[in-house]
Amino acid sequence: MNKGWLQAKLLNLAYLPAGSDWYIGFKHRIFRLLNDEHYSYNRYFDRFMIFLVLATSIEYVYDTGKTLSAAALIFEYVAIAIFTLEYLLRFWVSGDVNKLYISMYEESVELNQQFVIKDFLVAAIKQKIQFMVQPMSIIDLLAIYPELRPLRLLKLFRYFESTGYLVTVFRDKKYEITLLSMIIVMTLSISSAMFYKYEYTNEKIHGYFDSFYWAVITMGTVGYGDITPDTTIGKVISILLVFSGLSILAMFTSIITTGLEKKISESKERDSYKVLNKLDSYMVIIGYSKIGAELANKLRDAHESYIVLDIKETKVDRAKSHGHLAFVFDGTHTATYHALGLGKKIKAVMALTKGDLTNLSIVLTVRSISRTIFIIAKANDINNKDKFLLAKADEVISRKMGAKMLSEFVNNPIAFEAMSGLVQSDKKIIVEEILIGDISNQNGYITAEQIDFELFSVLVIGVFRNTKAVDETFDFNPQTARLVLRKHDTLIVTGRPKNIEGLRLKILKVSSL
Repeated sequence: MNKGWLQAKLLNLAYLPAGSDWYIGFKHRIFRLLNDEHYSYNRYFDRFMIFLVLATSIEYVYDTGKTLSAAALIFEYVAIAIFTLEYLLRFWVSGDVNKLYISMYEESVELNQQFVIKDFLVAAIKQKIQFMVQPMSIIDLLAIYPELRPLRLLKLFRYFESTGYLVTVFRDKKYEITLLSMIIVMTLSISSAMFYKYEYTNEKIHGYFDSFYWAVITMGTVGYGDITPDTTIGKVISILLVFSGLSILAMFTSIITTGLEKKISESKERDSYKVLNKLDSYMVIIGYSKIGAELANKLRDAHESYIVLDIKETKVDRAKSHGHLAFVFDGTHTATYHALGLGKKIKAVMALTKGDLTNLSIVLTVRSISRTIFIIAKANDINNKDKFLLAKADEVISRKMGAKMLSEFVNNPIAFEAMSGLVQSDKKIIVEEILIGDISNQNGYITAEQIDFELFSVLVIGVFRNTKAVDETFDFNPQTARLVLRKHDTLIVTGRPKNIEGLRLKILKVSSL
C-alpha cells in the first residue's frame, strides 16, 4: 500500500471533524458538561453523579452477604454503563487527535520533511496516556469494576468543588508532601528494623511484618496494645517513635491546612469578583479606617452599591468579616482603576486613608484617568486642603467631620447625587466649614434672620452641634429659615468661595453685636 495515499486519506479523515461546526460544538458542550463549573448543565450532571455514587456505595454495604435482587442488579448494570460512558467521554475530550495529525502533517510539509505516521501515533498515545495516568482518571476507571464500588466515593472529589480543593492542595504541595513521605518511610523503616532486632524474642513478633505493623500503629499514635515491647531498648524505641509521629502529624496537618486556607481564600476572592462584575455602578471607598468603616456601614444600610479597597490585607480581611465587598488594591496605581472599570461603573471615589500624601496621590491618579468622576478626599491636616482642591478633588473633608458628614449624605442619596452634579457642573463651587466662635450678643445665639443666607447664595448642608462636647450631633439639611447657631457649632456650607467668605464675615459681625 502506498504510504502517501494512506497519509492523504488519514488527512482527509482528520479534516472531517475539524471542519464540522456541529462536531466542534457538540464536543465543546460535552467538555463543558464534564468540566466547566460555570456551565448551567454541569451542576445538574454533578448532582446526578453524586447521587449515583452514593446510591451504589450504599447498595454495596447493604447487600453484603446477600444475593442481589433483579432490581439491584439492573441498577448496578445501569450505573456501570453510565460510569463507563463518563470515562469514555472524558477520554474523548481530553485532546484532539485529528488536530494533532493535521498540525504534524502540515509542519512536515512546511519544513519539507517526510511525514512519519509512527511519530503521530506515538504523540497521540502520549496525549491520551497523560489523561489516563491522572489520579482522578485512574479512580474513574477502577470505579467501573463492581467489586471496587467503595472506590466510587473518591469520585466525589471531582464533583464537589470544596473536596476538589484537597486534590489541588496535594498537587500544589507535592514537593513538601514528597519530602514528608520520605521522612515517614525512613522513620518507619529504621524503627521497625530496630524493633525487630531487639524484640525478636517477643512472642507476639512472628516476622518483620509484625514489627512494621507495630511501627505504623505506634507512629500514628493509635496504640492498639496488641504488640508491646518487652526489652528496655524496645521501650525507648517506642517512646522516640511516638514523639516522631506527633511531629510528623503536626507537619502534615500544617501543610494541608495552609494549602486549604489558601485555596478557600482564592475561591472567596473569585466569588467577590463575580459579585463585582454583576454591579452596574458602585462607589469606591479607599482606606478602611474608622471613617471608611462607618461610611461602608451607612452605604450598606442605604442599599447603595460600593466596594472597599485597601493596600493592607489585614484591613481587607476585617472589612470582609464585617460583610463588605473588599479587595486588596493600591489606590495610587492606574492599573487598579482600569481593572475595576473606572469611567464605566465607578460613580464616585472616596480617598479616606490616614495619609494625606496617599490621598493626594489617589486624587491625582483618578483625575488623570477621568475628569468627570466625583472624588471626595479626606484631609487629615486641614492645611493641606488647598493641595487637594488644586489636584481637582471635588470635595475635601476634615478628619473630624468626614465620617459623619459622609454618612448623612449616604442616608440621603438624592442629596449626594445633587451635590455630585452641582460640583461637577461648576468647578468653582466648594464645600467649607465655618466654626461659630464666641457670641457676645445678649441672646447668646444667632438666628437665620440675622444672617440672611439667601443674600449670600450658599447652600447649608448641615450643622455639627456642640463640636467641643463628646455628645456632638449633626443636623443634616436643616431649614435655613429656622436655623439657630450657638457657640462651638460648625456650619457646613457649599457655594462659591467669595460668597462663603462673605457669609463667614457676616456671622463674625453678628456674633459681636
